[in-house]
Order: sequence, then structure tokens, then C-alpha cells
Amino acid sequence: HGGFEELLGELIRAWRGPLIAMLQGWRVPNPVDLAQDVFAELWLSRARFAGDWGDDGAVGAWLRGIAWNLGAAAKRAAARSPRSLDAGIEQSLEAAPEASAEKGVSDAEESAHRRQALRAAVLGLPADQRTVILMCAVGQTPVSRVAALLGVSPRAVEGRLYRARRALAEKLDSGSTGALAGVFQQEAKQQDREARA
Repeated sequence: HGGFEELLGELIRAWRGPLIAMLQGWRVPNPVDLAQDVFAELWLSRARFAGDWGDDGAVGAWLRGIAWNLGAAAKRAAARSPRSLDAGIEQSLEAAPEASAEKGVSDAEESAHRRQALRAAVLGLPADQRTVILMCAVGQTPVSRVAALLGVSPRAVEGRLYRARRALAEKLDSGSTGALAGVFQQEAKQQDREARA
């Protein structure tokens, strides 16, 4: 009994961040609370898990299945009592890159404007791109772990991430948030160079 409790602690440390980012990408209400529910369900259903707890692919698929079921139930409940499904994304984007303030605009106003523009741009992405950008760029989750949790290949994650960064750079470049766009343009150009090598 104590052995699995230790393993559960390791699983929570390894998968909590990527799981929350995935749930945010799915626009599930209260993703932090739901992630805790996923781990509680993992504890309750541990006897049914037929895979190897050390296999990221098997653990990712198991967590994704639990998260999908609990997320669908949470979305149904939210539809019955509407709340903002995007509140968790706002918190994730608080650490968005900052640049110098525009002439005549205070740092606080500029920072708030940039966060709002970034939030709108991320929310405007297709679900698959929004999920990987939140997991990889915001949540700092390695591509291999994102791939395991989403049940796709690492190349598929890289492709989605590339398209998301390109789309964000275009969306942010069209507004007055050029410095943020520059961050995503640099990352997209870096991916271009790596792809050609």
C-alpha cells in the first residue's frame, strides 16, 4: 500500500503540470481542481491499470482517458451553470514575456494589454494547437511527455507547436504587441532551422 502511495507522489510531480495545461487547452473549467480529481480517480482505479507505471506512453494514455471522462462531465456541469471556461488560461499566461513600454503608456497598462492580446490569441487557436502551446511553451513540458499524454507522436506535437507559434506570431504581429510576436517568430524560425538541419 505504501509503495503505490510513493509512486502516486512521483506521478503527481511528473504529470500534474502537463495535465493541467492539457485541461486548459481543452477549455475545461477549473483545470487545477480537475487535475486533482484525475489523480484521485487514478488512485481509485489503479488495480485496473494493465500497463507499466514506468512507461510514459501507458501512463499518459491512462491519465488522458480519466481526464477526458472527467473533463466531459465538468463541461456538461458548466453548461448547466455557466462560468468562464478560460479563467485558468489567464493565470497560465501571467508569465508572458514582457517588453519595454510604448511611448506614453505606463508599464502596467502595456503589460496588461500584452497579456490580454496573448490570451485572446491563444484562445483563438484551434484546440490541438492551443493545447500544445499551453503544455510546451507556457507549461514547459517536454515534447515527449506531451506526446505521451495526448496519445500522438512527438513529431505530431512538434508540428502542432510549429503551427501554433506561427499563428500566434501572425496574430500578435498584426496588433500593437510586436515584442510578443517577436518571441513566437524567433521560436518558429528556430524550429525552421532545426527542421532543415
